[in-house]
Amino acid sequence: KSTMNNDQVIEVNVGGKCYTTTRSTLTKIQDSMLSSMFSGKYESTKDNQGRYFIDRSGRLFEYILEYLRNGEKWTPPKDKHILSLLNTEFEYYGLPAVDSDQIPLQSLELIPFIPKYYQSPPSISDDKKTISGGSGQ
Repeated sequence: KSTMNNDQVIEVNVGGKCYTTTRSTLTKIQDSMLSSMFSGKYESTKDNQGRYFIDRSGRLFEYILEYLRNGEKWTPPKDKHILSLLNTEFEYYGLPAVDSDQIPLQSLELIPFIPKYYQSPPSISDDKKTISGGSGQ
């Protein structure tokens, strides 16, 4: 096949729910099932409207797309049941597992520096909700 256009808009029907995205979004994670499927190297199943068809949960694919679109800034859902279902989907698509405990501490970006007078830096609690401050002045 000819060289694929990564900016090409793609319509995907996942379990009856339709999504519109770009080839570059779907191929963002190398060696994933989606990357292989949309690389142009393989024939893909299409529905009667010409959309690529994937026989998986359309409801959960929304999370997959958000993950691909947002990368490290993506925040997994807090609901443990959905997280469990998502891990199955991530495994199917060949994506890294989702772990709610590895949600990026985006709030730390709000701390521009640690004052020089701290002998030790502040620590973050295990539940990642509180910061207790270093030692002394």
